[in-house]
Amino acid sequence: AIGKLVGEGKLSLDDKIVNIFADRFDMSEVHPWLKEQTVRHMLCMSTVYSKPTYSEKVDNWLESYFYSNPSHPCGTLWFYDSSGSYVLGAVTKHITGMDFIEYLRPEFDIMGVSKDIKCFNGPDGEAWASSAVLATTSDLGKIAYLLLNKGRWNGKQLIPEDYAIDAISPLVRNDDGAKVSRFDCGYGYQVWGHADGAFAFRGLGGQV
Repeated sequence: AIGKLVGEGKLSLDDKIVNIFADRFDMSEVHPWLKEQTVRHMLCMSTVYSKPTYSEKVDNWLESYFYSNPSHPCGTLWFYDSSGSYVLGAVTKHITGMDFIEYLRPEFDIMGVSKDIKCFNGPDGEAWASSAVLATTSDLGKIAYLLLNKGRWNGKQLIPEDYAIDAISPLVRNDDGAKVSRFDCGYGYQVWGHADGAFAFRGLGGQV
């Protein structure tokens, strides 16, 4: 969804996340480190947080991202930031008025992705993009195939080629101390790098 927004000129990977939501939240008291964080940092898990900002005790998960205490400057360390993925899902809705599944429906139809693919919501009504997408194995395979083919499906460019290439490339190191995965072959845009140039979608609970 982020790649599609970029391709349509509605978003830049260098946009600051606080600027995107400045019309919704008061950013005057946001930590200076977070004010420098871009969409690209979030795609690559190079954010200011070393642990999620939301929990079962927090009602507004999106808001929590802007008012929590960061642990390090963005772009310096890799830590798996589930909250960041949640915010990226909210970016799509903030810009388009549609949850990311609905926004991608035209592309999903071209690819033959299931009509009943869905995403549960967090307590604040945003799509739980970090952990709660329900899809078939075939659906995920088609998305992987799209990335392998540089964003093209049967000759039609569905997401920008450079975005698709970067998404499955080892753009950043992911062995900085997060202690999350045995796989430390680099990280792209929400995608894990593996040995010999392979990549993987690693889901909740270690699903591959």
